Amino acid sequence: MKLLEATPFKSGDLELDEDQLRNQCLELLEDIYREENRYKTFRQNGAHNETIQVHTFKGSNGWAGRSNTISANDYNLENVVKALTGCAYEGDKWKLADPTLHTYYEKQYMGKLVESFVVLKGAPEPWYCVELNYNLGPLLKTRKFYEYIRVLPPLKQDESSKVKLFGKESGFIVSVPADIEEIQQRLRSNDDSNLHSDSVPTDSKNSRNWVYAQYSSVETIGHSNDSQDLIWNMATSSNAGGFVPNFITALALPRTIAQDVPHLLRWIASEKEITRRG
Repeated sequence: MKLLEATPFKSGDLELDEDQLRNQCLELLEDIYREENRYKTFRQNGAHNETIQVHTFKGSNGWAGRSNTISANDYNLENVVKALTGCAYEGDKWKLADPTLHTYYEKQYMGKLVESFVVLKGAPEPWYCVELNYNLGPLLKTRKFYEYIRVLPPLKQDESSKVKLFGKESGFIVSVPADIEEIQQRLRSNDDSNLHSDSVPTDSKNSRNWVYAQYSSVETIGHSNDSQDLIWNMATSSNAGGFVPNFITALALPRTIAQDVPHLLRWIASEKEITRRG
Protein backbone atom coordinates (compact mmCIF):
# COMPACT_ATOMS: atom_id res chain seq x y z
CA MET A 1 0.00 0.00 0.00
CA LYS A 2 1.14 3.55 -0.71
CA LEU A 3 -0.84 5.63 1.74
CA LEU A 4 0.76 8.94 0.79
CA GLU A 5 -0.54 8.74 -2.78
CA ALA A 6 -4.18 8.70 -1.56
CA THR A 7 -5.37 6.80 -4.64
CA PRO A 8 -8.27 4.29 -4.76
CA PHE A 9 -7.48 0.74 -3.67
CA LYS A 10 -8.80 -2.58 -4.90
CA SER A 11 -9.48 -5.16 -2.20
CA GLY A 12 -6.43 -7.18 -3.23
CA ASP A 13 -4.14 -4.19 -2.61
CA LEU A 14 -5.02 -3.76 1.07
CA GLU A 15 -2.29 -4.46 3.62
CA LEU A 16 -3.20 -7.42 5.83
CA ASP A 17 -0.10 -7.60 8.03
CA GLU A 18 -0.68 -5.45 11.14
CA ASP A 19 2.97 -4.65 11.81
CA GLN A 20 3.52 -3.57 8.21
CA LEU A 21 0.45 -1.35 8.27
CA ARG A 22 1.51 0.28 11.55
CA ASN A 23 4.90 1.02 10.03
CA GLN A 24 3.31 2.52 6.92
CA CYS A 25 1.07 4.72 9.07
CA LEU A 26 4.01 5.96 11.09
CA GLU A 27 6.03 6.70 7.95
CA LEU A 28 3.14 8.76 6.61
CA LEU A 29 2.66 10.67 9.87
CA GLU A 30 6.38 11.35 10.24
CA ASP A 31 6.43 12.75 6.71
CA ILE A 32 3.59 15.18 7.50
CA TYR A 33 4.37 16.10 11.12
CA ARG A 34 7.71 17.73 10.36
CA GLU A 35 8.54 21.01 12.02
CA GLU A 36 8.80 22.75 8.64
CA ASN A 37 5.22 21.64 7.86
CA ARG A 38 3.78 23.28 10.97
CA TYR A 39 0.87 25.55 9.98
CA LYS A 40 -1.61 27.25 12.30
CA THR A 41 -2.76 26.58 15.85
CA PHE A 42 -6.54 26.78 16.22
CA ARG A 43 -8.09 27.30 19.64
CA GLN A 44 -11.28 25.33 20.10
CA ASN A 45 -13.71 25.24 23.03
CA GLY A 46 -14.15 21.81 24.59
CA ALA A 47 -17.23 20.39 26.27
CA HIS A 48 -16.38 22.12 29.56
CA ASN A 49 -15.48 25.48 27.97
CA GLU A 50 -11.80 24.64 28.29
CA THR A 51 -9.51 25.87 25.51
CA ILE A 52 -8.03 23.13 23.35
CA GLN A 53 -5.07 23.99 21.18
CA VAL A 54 -5.20 22.11 17.88
CA HIS A 55 -1.89 22.26 16.04
CA THR A 56 -2.12 21.80 12.27
CA PHE A 57 0.36 20.82 9.58
CA LYS A 58 0.43 21.06 5.78
CA GLY A 59 2.30 18.25 4.04
CA SER A 60 2.93 17.29 0.43
CA ASN A 61 0.37 15.94 -2.06
CA GLY A 62 -2.48 17.88 -0.44
CA TRP A 63 -2.12 16.23 2.97
CA ALA A 64 -2.93 18.07 6.18
CA GLY A 65 -2.58 16.97 9.78
CA ARG A 66 -3.69 18.00 13.23
CA SER A 67 -2.59 17.17 16.77
CA ASN A 68 -4.14 17.93 20.14
CA THR A 69 -3.99 16.83 23.76
CA ILE A 70 -7.04 15.48 25.60
CA SER A 71 -6.68 16.02 29.33
CA ALA A 72 -7.32 13.26 31.86
CA ASN A 73 -8.64 15.99 34.16
CA ASP A 74 -11.46 16.87 31.76
CA TYR A 75 -12.50 13.59 30.13
CA ASN A 76 -12.85 9.88 30.75
CA LEU A 77 -9.97 8.80 28.54
CA GLU A 78 -11.23 5.24 28.25
CA ASN A 79 -14.39 6.64 26.66
CA VAL A 80 -12.29 8.74 24.27
CA VAL A 81 -10.39 5.69 23.02
CA LYS A 82 -13.62 3.70 22.78
CA ALA A 83 -15.40 6.44 20.82
CA LEU A 84 -12.55 6.75 18.33
CA THR A 85 -11.61 3.11 17.82
CA GLY A 86 -14.58 1.07 19.00
CA CYS A 87 -12.22 -0.85 21.30
CA ALA A 88 -13.03 -1.79 24.90
CA TYR A 89 -10.47 -2.24 27.67
CA GLU A 90 -10.76 -5.77 29.04
CA GLY A 91 -8.30 -7.29 31.48
CA ASP A 92 -5.01 -5.67 30.56
CA LYS A 93 -5.53 -4.92 26.87
CA TRP A 94 -7.73 -3.17 24.35
CA LYS A 95 -9.98 -5.54 22.44
CA LEU A 96 -11.96 -4.94 19.25
CA ALA A 97 -15.10 -7.08 19.24
CA ASP A 98 -16.83 -5.24 16.37
CA PRO A 99 -14.49 -3.45 13.92
CA THR A 100 -17.39 -1.38 12.53
CA LEU A 101 -18.09 0.42 15.83
CA HIS A 102 -15.73 3.21 14.78
CA THR A 103 -18.06 4.07 11.89
CA TYR A 104 -21.17 3.90 14.10
CA TYR A 105 -19.69 6.25 16.71
CA GLU A 106 -18.31 8.64 14.08
CA LYS A 107 -21.82 9.18 12.74
CA GLN A 108 -22.92 10.37 16.21
CA TYR A 109 -20.58 13.38 16.34
CA MET A 110 -19.66 14.31 12.75
CA GLY A 111 -22.28 16.91 11.88
CA LYS A 112 -21.63 16.92 8.13
CA LEU A 113 -21.83 13.12 7.93
CA VAL A 114 -25.52 12.64 7.14
CA GLU A 115 -25.49 8.90 6.36
CA SER A 116 -23.10 6.00 6.88
CA PHE A 117 -23.55 2.38 5.83
CA VAL A 118 -21.33 -0.64 6.29
CA VAL A 119 -21.59 -2.29 2.88
CA LEU A 120 -18.92 -4.99 3.07
CA LYS A 121 -17.59 -6.83 6.09
CA GLY A 122 -14.38 -8.79 5.69
CA ALA A 123 -13.46 -7.03 2.52
CA PRO A 124 -10.97 -8.66 3.15
CA GLU A 125 -10.68 -9.25 6.91
CA PRO A 126 -10.00 -7.28 9.02
CA TRP A 127 -10.87 -4.39 6.67
CA TYR A 128 -14.46 -3.38 6.00
CA CYS A 129 -16.01 -1.04 3.43
CA VAL A 130 -18.41 1.82 4.12
CA GLU A 131 -20.49 4.25 2.14
CA LEU A 132 -20.37 7.74 3.66
CA ASN A 133 -22.54 10.66 2.54
CA TYR A 134 -21.43 14.15 3.55
CA ASN A 135 -23.34 17.42 3.32
CA LEU A 136 -20.73 20.09 2.57
CA GLY A 137 -23.11 23.04 2.36
CA PRO A 138 -26.23 24.40 0.65
CA LEU A 139 -24.49 25.19 -2.65
CA LEU A 140 -22.74 21.83 -3.01
CA LYS A 141 -24.12 18.41 -3.82
CA THR A 142 -23.86 15.59 -1.31
CA ARG A 143 -20.44 13.91 -1.47
CA LYS A 144 -20.54 10.11 -1.61
CA PHE A 145 -17.46 8.23 -0.41
CA TYR A 146 -16.67 4.52 -0.57
CA GLU A 147 -13.91 3.83 1.94
CA TYR A 148 -12.02 0.81 3.23
CA ILE A 149 -11.45 1.14 6.98
CA ARG A 150 -9.29 -0.79 9.40
CA VAL A 151 -8.89 -0.25 13.14
CA LEU A 152 -5.65 -1.27 14.86
CA PRO A 153 -6.25 -1.50 18.64
CA PRO A 154 -3.92 0.36 21.01
CA LEU A 155 -0.92 -1.66 22.17
CA LYS A 156 1.27 -1.40 25.19
CA GLN A 157 4.71 -0.20 24.22
CA ASP A 158 7.73 -2.12 25.42
CA GLU A 159 11.30 -2.73 24.28
CA SER A 160 10.26 -5.79 22.27
CA SER A 161 7.72 -3.90 20.18
CA LYS A 162 8.22 -4.41 16.46
CA VAL A 163 7.07 -0.90 15.64
CA LYS A 164 7.80 2.55 16.96
CA LEU A 165 4.76 4.03 18.69
CA PHE A 166 4.01 7.69 19.32
CA GLY A 167 3.39 7.13 23.03
CA LYS A 168 2.96 4.48 25.68
CA GLU A 169 0.01 3.02 23.76
CA SER A 170 -1.17 3.82 20.25
CA GLY A 171 -4.18 2.83 18.24
CA PHE A 172 -4.71 3.56 14.55
CA ILE A 173 -7.74 4.11 12.34
CA VAL A 174 -6.86 3.82 8.66
CA SER A 175 -9.24 4.92 5.90
CA VAL A 176 -8.43 4.64 2.19
CA PRO A 177 -10.64 5.23 -0.88
CA ALA A 178 -12.11 2.10 -2.42
CA ASP A 179 -12.11 1.45 -6.15
CA ILE A 180 -15.67 2.44 -7.05
CA GLU A 181 -16.07 0.08 -10.01
CA GLU A 182 -15.00 -2.93 -7.95
CA ILE A 183 -17.30 -1.98 -5.07
CA GLN A 184 -20.30 -1.45 -7.35
CA GLN A 185 -19.68 -4.81 -9.00
CA ARG A 186 -19.58 -6.54 -5.62
CA LEU A 187 -22.73 -4.75 -4.45
CA ARG A 188 -24.60 -6.03 -7.50
CA SER A 189 -23.50 -9.59 -6.81
CA ASN A 190 -26.00 -11.89 -5.10
CA ASP A 191 -23.46 -14.49 -3.99
CA ASP A 192 -20.84 -12.36 -2.19
CA SER A 193 -20.76 -13.67 1.38
CA ASN A 194 -19.19 -10.41 2.61
CA LEU A 195 -22.19 -8.25 1.72
CA HIS A 196 -23.63 -6.51 4.76
CA SER A 197 -27.35 -6.03 5.42
CA ASP A 198 -26.92 -2.30 4.69
CA SER A 199 -25.53 -3.01 1.22
CA VAL A 200 -27.43 -1.31 -1.58
CA PRO A 201 -26.07 -0.66 -5.09
CA THR A 202 -25.91 3.04 -5.89
CA ASP A 203 -28.70 4.10 -8.25
CA SER A 204 -27.09 6.10 -11.04
CA LYS A 205 -30.42 7.85 -11.66
CA ASN A 206 -29.85 9.82 -8.45
CA SER A 207 -26.43 11.08 -9.55
CA ARG A 208 -27.84 14.60 -9.99
CA ASN A 209 -28.06 14.80 -6.21
CA TRP A 210 -24.57 13.64 -5.29
CA VAL A 211 -20.96 13.52 -6.47
CA TYR A 212 -18.36 10.81 -5.89
CA ALA A 213 -15.49 11.98 -3.69
CA GLN A 214 -12.59 10.30 -1.92
CA TYR A 215 -10.29 10.76 1.04
CA SER A 216 -7.48 9.01 2.84
CA SER A 217 -6.79 9.40 6.55
CA VAL A 218 -4.71 8.00 9.37
CA GLU A 219 -5.64 8.67 12.98
CA THR A 220 -3.62 7.70 16.01
CA ILE A 221 -4.58 7.87 19.67
CA GLY A 222 -2.07 7.24 22.44
CA HIS A 223 -0.77 8.44 25.78
CA SER A 224 1.57 11.38 26.06
CA ASN A 225 5.09 10.34 26.97
CA ASP A 226 5.15 12.45 30.13
CA SER A 227 1.57 12.22 31.44
CA GLN A 228 -1.66 10.23 31.39
CA ASP A 229 -3.18 12.65 28.88
CA LEU A 230 -4.03 11.43 25.39
CA ILE A 231 -2.56 12.68 22.14
CA TRP A 232 -4.94 12.52 19.16
CA ASN A 233 -3.34 12.92 15.74
CA MET A 234 -5.09 12.81 12.39
CA ALA A 235 -3.72 13.28 8.88
CA THR A 236 -5.87 13.36 5.77
CA SER A 237 -5.96 14.12 2.06
CA SER A 238 -9.23 14.70 0.23
CA ASN A 239 -10.59 15.07 -3.28
CA ALA A 240 -14.05 16.64 -3.04
CA GLY A 241 -14.90 15.87 -6.67
CA GLY A 242 -17.29 17.89 -8.80
CA PHE A 243 -16.20 21.43 -9.58
CA VAL A 244 -14.24 21.97 -6.34
CA PRO A 245 -10.53 22.32 -7.25
CA ASN A 246 -8.11 20.27 -5.17
CA PHE A 247 -6.16 23.36 -4.13
CA ILE A 248 -9.33 24.85 -2.60
CA THR A 249 -9.90 21.64 -0.64
CA ALA A 250 -6.28 21.66 0.55
CA LEU A 251 -6.55 25.27 1.72
CA ALA A 252 -9.64 24.54 3.81
CA LEU A 253 -8.47 21.23 5.31
CA PRO A 254 -6.50 22.45 8.37
CA ARG A 255 -9.35 24.56 9.75
CA THR A 256 -11.95 21.92 8.86
CA ILE A 257 -10.19 19.05 10.62
CA ALA A 258 -9.46 21.24 13.67
CA GLN A 259 -13.22 21.69 14.13
CA ASP A 260 -13.71 17.92 14.45
CA VAL A 261 -12.02 17.92 17.86
CA PRO A 262 -14.73 19.73 19.88
CA HIS A 263 -17.44 17.77 18.04
CA LEU A 264 -16.05 14.52 19.42
CA LEU A 265 -15.45 15.82 22.94
CA ARG A 266 -18.90 17.37 23.30
CA TRP A 267 -20.54 14.14 22.20
CA ILE A 268 -18.49 12.08 24.66
CA ALA A 269 -19.35 14.47 27.50
CA SER A 270 -23.07 14.18 26.67
CA GLU A 271 -23.10 10.38 26.81
CA LYS A 272 -23.35 8.44 30.07
CA GLU A 273 -22.01 5.39 28.29
CA ILE A 274 -20.34 4.95 24.91
CA THR A 275 -22.31 2.11 23.36
CA ARG A 276 -24.22 1.15 20.24
CA ARG A 277 -27.94 1.81 20.45
CA GLY A 278 -30.61 0.23 18.33
